[in-house]
Amino acid sequence: MREIIENWEDIKNTVKEENCISDVSFKIWIEPMRIAEIRRDCLYVLLMAEANQKNIEAYVTRKYRVPFEKVVETYCGTTMDVRFIVRKGSEMSE
Repeated sequence: MREIIENWEDIKNTVKEENCISDVSFKIWIEPMRIAEIRRDCLYVLLMAEANQKNIEAYVTRKYRVPFEKVVETYCGTTMDVRFIVRKGSEMSE
């Protein structure tokens, strides 16, 4: 899904705008997100975390999964399952 990769920053900003996400929440949760992999109809998104990784994964999934799925569908024209994967901050690379 080239459209997702090419428009990732726009996708994140659209999620922020369409869901009235505060600047602070955007900087903490959404801005650091990176695409890990796109496999069939599933988009895997990397999250940065230092501790309580399972709690963070559950929180972000509950709060942002549906907004991301809606915006991604707009960009690529097909339904994608968005799944968040937590990695320690020191393991993240750009």
